[in-house]
Amino acid sequence: MVSGKSDESHLEGSVFSLHPARLRSEGILDCAELEACREKGIPLAFDPVQIGWIRLDCEDDMRWNGPLSWRLSSARSDAYHFRKWTERDSPTLARMLSSPKLWKFMPEEYGGQLNTDIAHDLIVLSNEAEHHVVRAVEFNGKAIGQVRLEFSDLDYSEAEISYWLGEAFWGQGHGSEIVRRFAEESFKRRPDLVRLVARVHQDNAASARILTKADFRIDEDARDGPWQRYERSRSEVFWGA
Repeated sequence: MVSGKSDESHLEGSVFSLHPARLRSEGILDCAELEACREKGIPLAFDPVQIGWIRLDCEDDMRWNGPLSWRLSSARSDAYHFRKWTERDSPTLARMLSSPKLWKFMPEEYGGQLNTDIAHDLIVLSNEAEHHVVRAVEFNGKAIGQVRLEFSDLDYSEAEISYWLGEAFWGQGHGSEIVRRFAEESFKRRPDLVRLVARVHQDNAASARILTKADFRIDEDARDGPWQRYERSRSEVFWGA
């Protein structure tokens, strides 16, 4: 089951504004601006004339006669990391799972506030499960949520993918990027995996949008009460089918 602003403010101490209205001729991003853009997921481009990085959405006012062979940079390509939960994550996991809002669209009911001991036990269980693959999601070195694959019995050709983000990280554009990257990594690491499925509550429009952006397709014929099924196949990852 899945559960689910751009900040264009001026960066104090920086020479230029990060606003998209910035002109190309205003120059390349300095180190502080570049770091801020990457943290906020703002697409970048390499300017071969000024020899440096600029915002991809800036206005090109330089009128340079020649092809702009910019090297596009995925602002968040190296920011995400999937790893096992560890004992040191217990306070973080307890804090995130203690939010009642997080459980609104989960199959399980909210069980109340979690302490670090319960969170630690959950971590041990998640790392020992045979038919589950549970990973903490790190963004720039900070745990912000969880992704999971759940297999049915001994059939490893299909898995249900689920995820959640800590409430403090909602609305920041993480969801679709996380799901897309984890789906692609799962297919690459598991040659026997053919299909990923996800269940979304009919009232959870945000998660439905996240899955659609991550190239999952709704199965109009598959519905279990309020739960709608989405799918993504291996061929759609490697052949763009």
